[in-house]
Amino acid sequence: MPTLEAQTIPDLIQATLDDLQPMTLTDLTTDVQEHVAFNRLMKKSQVDFQSGLQVRINIMTASVNNARFVGLYQTDGEINQQDVLDHGSVPWRFSDFNWAWDEREIDINNGQSQIQDYVKTKRQASLIGWAEFIETWFWGSVPATTDVKTPYPLRYWIVKSTSSAGFNGGAPTGSDSVAYTSVGGISPSTYSRWKNYTAPFTNITEEDLIQKWRTATRKVNFRPPVGVQMTNMFGTGLMYEHYTNESNYTQFESLGDKRNDNLGYDFAGQTPTFARAPVQWVPKLDNDTDDPIYSINWGRFKTAILKGKWMRERPAMQAPFQHNVWVVWVDSQWNMICSDRRSQAVLSRSASYTGN
Repeated sequence: MPTLEAQTIPDLIQATLDDLQPMTLTDLTTDVQEHVAFNRLMKKSQVDFQSGLQVRINIMTASVNNARFVGLYQTDGEINQQDVLDHGSVPWRFSDFNWAWDEREIDINNGQSQIQDYVKTKRQASLIGWAEFIETWFWGSVPATTDVKTPYPLRYWIVKSTSSAGFNGGAPTGSDSVAYTSVGGISPSTYSRWKNYTAPFTNITEEDLIQKWRTATRKVNFRPPVGVQMTNMFGTGLMYEHYTNESNYTQFESLGDKRNDNLGYDFAGQTPTFARAPVQWVPKLDNDTDDPIYSINWGRFKTAILKGKWMRERPAMQAPFQHNVWVVWVDSQWNMICSDRRSQAVLSRSASYTGN
């Protein structure tokens, strides 16, 4: 084949990109055993394409209490009309990553196929970095209250409390040690049902953690009355999974070895479960000294994406002030949304707590 000239390489790069599949995550070689959050958030079922200046969260705050028993020929009662709707909003956040090459890195005498392999390697390496970045963000700390760049991670939506068991997960505290006044634009102080369930535990035993965990799974399992069709923002029902660190997970396995088959959990199975939902180890939680157990209803979580603005690869362009360097930018406009906080739970360790 003819020798490739350096100035034709960008066109070849773009042609190669056109032939490649959309960015997917395969064959990762990293220190993270599994990118739990990234793989979940990238699922088609977890993505919700939106439009508008912000993502709106609609909530029904109360029922209308005007039911009564009546007799024959009784006059109508007073009409009791109440305002039962409110809403919050979540701002869009922006992210990008890139991959680049220097013309002098490429041996243009090796032919087109060699350059295509080089492109695939560069592109895949950038995606690995993006996956690790998202994994760290999702399980990481709550952004500072003044942060206008970072999307809302899990700990923004599901807040720990070691003081008591119940729906006590209110507004989080940011990394600047300042408490938020609302979550998703809705105040948990105004609406007490806009809180997640929490429970502290001391020991991973049947009498302590397991009993509290069972209670938590019951408390967050809200179902509408028969015949009432409640339309949630995402409408994907109950999709629970449990997540914890390796220390807890190992103790679960030991407890499972001693289990009675009637206890309602199977920690010793090939896919450990609790309350019929999978239990998964998250490497990013290994540094959390609270030893948390997150019970997440993915049916109420979504990656909200502005239409046409998710991992959008732009054409190769010459880097400013580096005339031999070409770069491909990948842009996204998104945020993570929880439409029902009280269907979520987190249990965390408290050495001093001895209550129920």
